[in-house]
Formats: sequence, structure tokens, C-alpha cells
Amino acid sequence: MKQLTILIFILGISTAFSQTYKVFDECSFSVNLPTTFESVLVDSSPDYCDYETSIGSVKIIEFTSLNISRFEIDNISDLYARAVEGTKLNVSYKIQKSNWFIISGTNLDGNIVYWKRVVGDNFISDLYIEYNNSQRNIIEPYLGEISRSFKSL
Repeated sequence: MKQLTILIFILGISTAFSQTYKVFDECSFSVNLPTTFESVLVDSSPDYCDYETSIGSVKIIEFTSLNISRFEIDNISDLYARAVEGTKLNVSYKIQKSNWFIISGTNLDGNIVYWKRVVGDNFISDLYIEYNNSQRNIIEPYLGEISRSFKSL
């Protein structure tokens, strides 16, 4: 069983490295997504947009951007403190940097959640990924590139 797990992990990593990415910047954020992922606009206005991204028929990623003027607070430290205080996740990882933070863990359903919020010049953008343990090998090989490249405009 251990050998099978290692083989699946290696295949997942080699698939991620051989995967071609495209820049997705249809809204007020930019991110590199594998060319096999499909993104659909859910809702938009001049100061808001919401996209869902699927791998095959499984919706896994949501991108949201909102004009910074619609937030009560706009500095990353206060946004981070409020997010950590208000989360219902069993947090396994959290970090804050100069214009972004990440909070990750499991929710009440047992799903793995990865949330990155980035403060840009005009927008605050969120990358929200939720998947169950059986989908781990599908999304995790891509998570590093998706998160690293996610920027708010």
C-alpha cells in the first residue's frame, strides 16, 4: 500500500511538472492555471467578480475580487487578524506577509480548505480552494504554482 501511495504521489508530481499553464487574468486578479482547468464567470460588476474553476466536473477553486473601497478595513494585518479570529477551520497553517495571507486547514465537513487573500492597489482578491481527501492527488500537485502566481490587480 505504501508503494502505491508513493507511486501515485510521484505520478501526480510528474503530471504537475509536465502540465502547461496559462495566465488567467479575466478580472481584477491574475493567476497561472493548468490549461486543463476550466473557469466560468459566476457573477460580476464594475467593482466585483467571482469565478469558479473546475477540474473535469469537480468544482474546486473559487476566485473572488472586490474593490478595496467596499471593505471596512484595507490593511493586511487587520484583515488577517479578523480572518483568523472568525475562521471555523481547524487551522493547520497560517501566515501573513506584506500584502497577503494564507489560512489553511479542515472545515466541519472534513474537507481541506486553502484560502489566500491578496491586497492589491484597487482590489482585494481571494483564492479559495476546497476539496476532500480523495481529491488530494488531483489538486495538490498544482497548488504551489496556483498560489505563488495569484495576484490582485
